[in-house]
Amino acid sequence: MYSEEEFVALEHVKAEFADRVAGRPQLTIQDTFEIRQYAKSRTDLGSGNLTAEQAAWKALFTGLTEQLRETAPEVMAEVEPLERKADDLHSLQTAMLEKLKAHPHDYGFKVPCGFLIIGALLGWFRDPSVWSMMVCGIVSLIAGFLFSIFLANSATVQSAVAIRLNQIGLERIAQWLYKRALTIR
Repeated sequence: MYSEEEFVALEHVKAEFADRVAGRPQLTIQDTFEIRQYAKSRTDLGSGNLTAEQAAWKALFTGLTEQLRETAPEVMAEVEPLERKADDLHSLQTAMLEKLKAHPHDYGFKVPCGFLIIGALLGWFRDPSVWSMMVCGIVSLIAGFLFSIFLANSATVQSAVAIRLNQIGLERIAQWLYKRALTIR
């Protein structure tokens, strides 16, 4: 049924799985999510050409998924959205790294910081008080972000601003910025 290599890999994966869940009679949603993410990171779920260890991790992942769907569908209902979000973030991170490799001229946050410095200097020239420097610096920083997003097409700035906007509840604008960052040529 199993070759010697497959059997050894399966035993190794079972032992590693047992170490991860040792001493816990029931797994929490977070534990389940972490174990499934770890198993998913150790294999390629879409590939048919796997090593023995990858095949063992894939079997563990699918077995755990089926068992959870049968015994605890409410846990799976909570784990699956978390996994989709983690997968989306991972694919976004991968796409952004590829984008940065393709566009090494992306100055990122250097442009908004330059605008901040120039704005603070202009505020100091206008009135040598701290408040004037702060107001002019912040206004120039906002102008620097807008310049980086719309004119310099900085994928680094667009993705960072999109993450912040998503955190404060502006999901539609954040999604638009994500898409804009990923479609820069």
